[in-house]
Amino acid sequence: KRAAEIEDESGSSPLRFVISDVLKRGLSDKSIFESIKTLQLFRTGLRSGYALRRLIRCNDPFALQLFLCAMDQIPTEDNGEDVHDLPTPILDLNLESISGYTLLELLVEYNTIEASEIFFQLKTKLMLESEGKKRIELTSKNDDSAVIASFFLLEKVTEETWQKTANRAKLSNIAKLQEWGEGHGRLFGKYLIDRRKEPEYLSENCVIIFGSELVEFKGSKIEQDIALKFLADDMIFENELKNRKTIVKATQGASASSENHVLLVTAAFTNKLKLANLETSKGKVKYQQDLCDEVANYKHINIDVKKNENVQTPVSHVLVMKCGQDLHDFISRRTIAGINFMEVLNATISIAKSLQFLNETCNIMHGNVKARNFVRMGTQFDYAAIDLSKAGDIEKTEIAVGQTISGYLPPEHAAKVYNQETRKNTNMQTIGLAEQTLLIANAQYDMWCFGVMAYQLCTGKQLFDMDNHEQVEIGELKRIQDCTLGDVQLKLGLISKDPKWIPLRLMLELVLQPNPCDRPKSWKHVLDLLQMSDLEIQEVRIEALLRKTAKTNERIVSDISTGETGLVKDLEISFHSSPLETH
Repeated sequence: KRAAEIEDESGSSPLRFVISDVLKRGLSDKSIFESIKTLQLFRTGLRSGYALRRLIRCNDPFALQLFLCAMDQIPTEDNGEDVHDLPTPILDLNLESISGYTLLELLVEYNTIEASEIFFQLKTKLMLESEGKKRIELTSKNDDSAVIASFFLLEKVTEETWQKTANRAKLSNIAKLQEWGEGHGRLFGKYLIDRRKEPEYLSENCVIIFGSELVEFKGSKIEQDIALKFLADDMIFENELKNRKTIVKATQGASASSENHVLLVTAAFTNKLKLANLETSKGKVKYQQDLCDEVANYKHINIDVKKNENVQTPVSHVLVMKCGQDLHDFISRRTIAGINFMEVLNATISIAKSLQFLNETCNIMHGNVKARNFVRMGTQFDYAAIDLSKAGDIEKTEIAVGQTISGYLPPEHAAKVYNQETRKNTNMQTIGLAEQTLLIANAQYDMWCFGVMAYQLCTGKQLFDMDNHEQVEIGELKRIQDCTLGDVQLKLGLISKDPKWIPLRLMLELVLQPNPCDRPKSWKHVLDLLQMSDLEIQEVRIEALLRKTAKTNERIVSDISTGETGLVKDLEISFHSSPLETH
C-alpha cells in the first residue's frame, strides 16, 4: 500500500489503475465494493493527497462520492442509504484521512473552483450541526434538491480542525478560499483576539480588548495591533462617533492634526440599523446583524453586570482604534510617578496640548479626563485622548450629573452629585441650590480633572481617595465639594522639593483652584508654566525666597511691638537693641 502512488515510466500506478477502473466500469460491475476497499487500503499508505486529487475530480457526482468512500473510516459493504448505489461512508472529519491531512484540508488543497464550492457548501452545513451522527448531503449547484453526494458525520468538527483547514486555505490560489482562511477565527472575519487573555478594561459601560488586524504593508500582509471597544449603550456609541466627526471637521484645512491629539475610530460595527448611517474616520459604520452571535463566541467579552442585577448587558456596538498603552497602565507598570521628572513633565505637556486642541481648536470639552483615557502613541512621550462619550460643545452642552461618583469631578460638579446622592439616601424632596444650577461644558472643567491626574503623576498618590475604577465614597465626595485652596496647597507639599519640579507645582496650584472662575482662561497659561526655562525657575525661587523673608521680617517686628520674644530669641537678637535696629 505504501507503493500505491508510485508511477512507472508510462505514468501508471496501482492507485491510478484502481481509480480509473472504477470510474470506467461505473456501477455495472458487482465487484465495485472490493475496488472501494482496495482504494481505502491504498489511501492509508499515501504520503500526501496529491495523487488522489489528481485522479478524482470533484465536478463529477460519481467521482465525488467515490472520493468520500475512499475516506471512509468504518468501511462496510452497506452503510445504509446509498447515493448512485455507492455506499454512504461514515466519516470523522477530525481524523487524518491521509497522513497530515483531514478530508476538509484535502478539499482545500484541490485548489479548484469546483472543489472550493463543495467545501463552502459543506462548511455551511457543518456549522449548523451541534453534534455528530448526522447525515450530511451535498447538493447540485443548480438544484438544491438534487443530492450529488452524502456521508454520515461521526463527530462534530472541532475548532482545531477548522483552524488547520484555514491555515491551508490561506495559501490557496482561489481568492474566496484565501479570504476565508485569513478571516477564520477572527471577529467579523477581520480581528484576531486571544480568547485566553483578560480584557484590558471592564466596566458597566464597556469592555476593551487588544487584538490585531491583517493589513497590507509594502506588498505583504502583517498583523497590526488594534484596540476594540465593545459597547451596549446606543448613546455612548453615537457620542463617540459624532464627537470625533466634529473634531475632524474642525481641523480640515488647519495646520493642527487631530490624530496627534485624539485617537480616531478606524472602523465601527453595530446591530442597530438606525445607527448604521454614522461615520468613522475611514467610512460608514458597518451594520452587523449577527453582532451578538459573533461576540458570543468570545466568553470573556461581557459588559459588567450592573449593581444588584444578575444579568449581563448584551454587546450591540464595536469601535476599532489604534492600540496604545494608557497612562494609568504606564504608571502602574513603571516607577515614574514623582520620581522620573522628564517622563512626568513630557507626559503632562503632551496631555495639556491634547486638551488645548480639544478645548480651543475644536471647542469641545472632553468631560472625562483621567489617566485611563490617554494612551501613549509609539515610543515617544506623545499621548492622545480616548473615550469621548462624555464630551460636549463648550458653552452649549449641559453636563449631566450622571450615576457615577468619580474622584476626578471638580468641586462644582461634586456639589451637584453630592446633593443628588444625599436626597436619594434620605428621601429628601427638596432640590438643593447646587443641584438646580446648570453646569455647561467649559475648558475649566477639564483643567481641574487634568490637575487631579497630574497630581498623581507628580506624587504617585491620588489627590482624593478612589477605588480601582476612580470612584469615591460619599464622604470623600463631600471633601471634594468643600475643598479649599489651602487643602490643595497642603497636598502639594508632597511634591519633590527639587527646584526642577517647581513648574509642575505652580501649574497644579493654578488649575486646582476650587472656584472655576479662578482657573486659567486659556491652556497657554498652563503650558507656559510647564515649559519654563531654567532662568525663569531661578527667578521664581528668588521671588519665593524674598516673600518668605518679608513675612519673617513682619513677624519679627510684630513680636517686638507686642512683647513676644520667641522668634527674636530663636534668631539670637538681643532685646537690648531698639526695634529699628532689630528690624
